Amino acid sequence: MSTRLTSMPGELPPLPALPGEDDQRFDKIRKAGAVYVDKTRFIQQMVSGRPHTFFCARPRRFGKSLMVTTLESFFRGEKSLFQGLAIHDYMESAAFSEHPVISLDMSGPPASQGIQALNEGLAFQIKVNAKRNGVPICGENPTAAFGNLIFDTCEKSGPIALLIDEYDDPMLKTLGNDEIQEQVRAILRDFYTTIKVLDKMGCIRFVYLTGISKFSKLGVFSGLNNVRDISFKDEYATMLGYTEKEIIENYAMYITAAGKKLSLNENILMERLREYYDGYFFGGKENVYNPLSIALFFENNKFAPYWIETGSQEFIEKFLSRRKISVGQFENFSISPDMISSPGEITRSLAPEFLLYQAGYLTVRTKTIDDKEYNYLTYPNYEVRAAMVKLRSKNFFKECQNIVAIQQKFVILLNKSAYAEALLEFNEVFERLPYDDSIDKDDVEKTHAHYRGPLIGFLYGSEVFVDTESHSNRGRSDIVFECGGKSYVIEFKVAVGERKCRTELFKAMTQIVKGNYTGRFADPLAIGIVVDEKVRLITHICIETDVYRVVKRKLQPMGKLKDLKIAKASKSRGK
Repeated sequence: MSTRLTSMPGELPPLPALPGEDDQRFDKIRKAGAVYVDKTRFIQQMVSGRPHTFFCARPRRFGKSLMVTTLESFFRGEKSLFQGLAIHDYMESAAFSEHPVISLDMSGPPASQGIQALNEGLAFQIKVNAKRNGVPICGENPTAAFGNLIFDTCEKSGPIALLIDEYDDPMLKTLGNDEIQEQVRAILRDFYTTIKVLDKMGCIRFVYLTGISKFSKLGVFSGLNNVRDISFKDEYATMLGYTEKEIIENYAMYITAAGKKLSLNENILMERLREYYDGYFFGGKENVYNPLSIALFFENNKFAPYWIETGSQEFIEKFLSRRKISVGQFENFSISPDMISSPGEITRSLAPEFLLYQAGYLTVRTKTIDDKEYNYLTYPNYEVRAAMVKLRSKNFFKECQNIVAIQQKFVILLNKSAYAEALLEFNEVFERLPYDDSIDKDDVEKTHAHYRGPLIGFLYGSEVFVDTESHSNRGRSDIVFECGGKSYVIEFKVAVGERKCRTELFKAMTQIVKGNYTGRFADPLAIGIVVDEKVRLITHICIETDVYRVVKRKLQPMGKLKDLKIAKASKSRGK
């Protein structure tokens, strides 16, 4: 079920505020008449059951905070905001009762600045909640004040609903600084253990925690009784994020508007949305879309990697910077079923695939072999894979600002149909690869990947649509990207010396034709590129049938591809 409040006939309803903004609250969204995808049936599931303490892990920017503010309005009995929503009838029944709310946003305290900053941040949140519930602040430190806040609020107004958003954020902010993190852990352990004591005293009706990971020794999962982890429970799989059906029902007018703006029919638009933003799996039978990316897409009517651009990736960058990893190693990464719900605590020693899984860069898939199901991790969608490539590309390029300028120039040249000149910009990328980066010349695949990886990162950063190793009915190309309605199909080779480079260029173009690499693309352009390993730069390019040699940053036309073939054959006969 979905609901929008009133808007003028023919006008688009307001989009919801973005996660992280102050207006990204349930009450403000409803009062503004903005798009709201109804998730309140999941609240009824939680409050109607036997357990009363829940934990839900989701990646950043996935609507966790919106659910927290929805629970706030629910327990405060703000019934008018729930008119027409799934839970409204329940709120009008005898089963419903109001409760005072204590709500903490643990992403607020700046733990990375030290213990004093963390304590001041906690004290401020306690002050806000004390004022909201009409009780005094009692206690010399945040832990004591927190315990008194719960007790005094319960004494005044009855058992409380305790909502803790991003409970693990102080730990993530201090990742890599072991000394400060251990101090943060000690403070939070005492702080969270207080909940157990007050729960035993009957002061707490309901607890809901969100975060990215389970951190042990914080007094949450070991201290609280019967915490139900619903992160990967089938019945809560679509509680956060959007199903495709929910997008179609709630954003119908926006889908029509975007289709007109982008000159795409609605079926193709939805297919592209699916490719870009769908694919997260948290159990059940349905994938979900990232809600932030969907809202930003409809705001801008543009396909772009919004997720990585809206919020800090600092803890991921720090973690990955110490490891030699490739983007491709996480495709179809097999895991055991128990690792899905217990991927491990985020520490320096955690395997990178499980950090990336918890942070939202990887998701779970299932495949069946001989009637047996196997679980594996992979990138959920194009947007996230692009985010991962861009993160890894930072290690390739030392002059990031210059790279941005080159990317902009590259797209401008493509739009001017100056294709060879645009491809020449790839050498600007290769010139920035550190000379001492290892290349195993005996391993063709690794040598190929040494150049191909940074090139793909450059293309992702150019905000063209990239499809690596795109499969046809007879093979797969190295790189396909789309820009301005045209598809560029690239076969990439590495050789040494003029003669071998020409031979490899001819092979590349032959491979494109025989493999039917361009067959399924609209307005395709077949391109062969050869890097001469001796100079570690592109030295030969073929665009359709036109061949160029690159000499000192300049393009030197060499005629048609058929002439290159004749020259090769003549040389063979001369032997």
